[in-house]
Amino acid sequence: MRKVLFTLALSFILFSCGNNSQKTDTPVVTEKEAVKLTVSELLGNPDKYVDQKIIVNGIVDHVCKNGGKKMFILGVNPENRVKITTGENISVFDVELEGSDVTVEGIFTELRIDEEYLAKWEDELSQEKEEHGEHNESGKEHAEGLDQITALRNQIKESGEDHISQYFVECISYAEKTE
Repeated sequence: MRKVLFTLALSFILFSCGNNSQKTDTPVVTEKEAVKLTVSELLGNPDKYVDQKIIVNGIVDHVCKNGGKKMFILGVNPENRVKITTGENISVFDVELEGSDVTVEGIFTELRIDEEYLAKWEDELSQEKEEHGEHNESGKEHAEGLDQITALRNQIKESGEDHISQYFVECISYAEKTE
């Protein structure tokens, strides 16, 4: 009887120890490594890199002075310019970066501008105009916004497509190169 109980207890212990592996339905997500690119490579085939983590190097051409939320970097060819926006970890870019050589890591993003996008923008401008009137600063902003919408509609028409794309990098981190 003791042998039977011992064997049952041993079997129970071995069986329960063997089933301790936990199965989860949550997939394991591994973070993709950032793709290192030049400004020319990035702008030469932008659709290939949309929504990917990238690293790009360039000279800071401009930092927006109204809040410091945007900067632009140039590649070897000064006509190649990439917009960089602040991300979750970056509150502002310092104006002192202008002229500096920087390496930016971020997510390459596409903003698709189509008729739906422009119609929403137009509605927002009209609502702001109704709320604030047209004989103040917001009236001027409304007129400027409508001019931008018209220009974008013309660009879409000239492109022969149903949209135009604007690309930018949402910055995760950046470093200024020092000599």
